[in-house]
Amino acid sequence: MKRVGVFVLIGPLLGLVLVLVLSARVSPPQPSIHLLAYFLWFAYLASLIPAMVSAAADLWLANKSWRLPGATGAGAAAAVIEMLLLHGHVTAMQFLAFALFGAVPAAVCSWLSAQAE
Repeated sequence: MKRVGVFVLIGPLLGLVLVLVLSARVSPPQPSIHLLAYFLWFAYLASLIPAMVSAAADLWLANKSWRLPGATGAGAAAAVIEMLLLHGHVTAMQFLAFALFGAVPAAVCSWLSAQAE
């Protein structure tokens, strides 16, 4: 259960930081939209889904040597599917940004959960 705790606590925080970094150069309709509470809550809650999917993949692949790439791929796939459901059509750069949004926290959490054992 330590694995799930790592993914649920650290994964969304890393996702939130990654969203802030990836959207820093985007010009929003309001200059301070990234600091508004509803944007932060939405980004945090949106990163819960890839974190839970990658945690499930990490638990399923716990005894495999390719656990880290599997969890990373599951997190990226979950984030891309979430993006497609929310936005519909997207550009290649948005696709890449959401793949990173799911993959980076999944890889870090999978690595941390292996270190915790």
